[in-house]
Amino acid sequence: MIPLCAPENAKLPTALALGSFDGLHLGHKKVIKAILKEPIGVPTVVSFWPHPREVLFGESRLRLDLPNEKTFLLEPLGIEQLVLVPFNKNLASKSAETFVEEVLVKTLHAKHIAVGENFRFGRNREGDTSTLKKIGNSLGIKISIVPIVEDNHGRLSSSRVRKALIDGDLKHAKYLLKRPYTFRGTVEKGRGLGKKIGWPTANLKIDGRKFLPSLGVYAAWASIANKKERF
Repeated sequence: MIPLCAPENAKLPTALALGSFDGLHLGHKKVIKAILKEPIGVPTVVSFWPHPREVLFGESRLRLDLPNEKTFLLEPLGIEQLVLVPFNKNLASKSAETFVEEVLVKTLHAKHIAVGENFRFGRNREGDTSTLKKIGNSLGIKISIVPIVEDNHGRLSSSRVRKALIDGDLKHAKYLLKRPYTFRGTVEKGRGLGKKIGWPTANLKIDGRKFLPSLGVYAAWASIANKKERF
């Protein structure tokens, strides 16, 4: 498993893909592929924790992929580390230029930065891709801006994955993610009602920050102690 680390513990220099990458759909993967084309730094995904909207607006933001889950998804893509930048009001107050210079350049020694074309950053979201290109050019950093990926229904996005899960449409969620939606948990003892009627169940305690599908009965694959069973 690739390391999950704070900025000051990252392997340097970096070629980094910057964004939330929640759900890691095809659009996210195209941003990641951009930094893998030229080996000019340690292939790195950089994201924020907690979500900026939690800090700025007090919104509860459940994640499609928790950080430890994301490391498993990123490793097969060629990423060597996942760096979580602690998001707080001090960071939110920094200008776009200061964020790039202090976090991406001074701390992470970025040689190549890739983002989606709708990426915004810095105080009050003042920075956009044009801003990033201008700053990158002034500092001698390669900047890659990746176009938004669309299908017949519009832009591929984490919001579409969430909508599919809310609707209980796991088939569409799988289409968007190109993989089944997964979650992890610890088995806990319940009331034993299922066992009493001949259908024993496993009660899972799930991390409260994880986004779950709507209530329902689903067919699923479960992996227990490296063994797979179908339920």
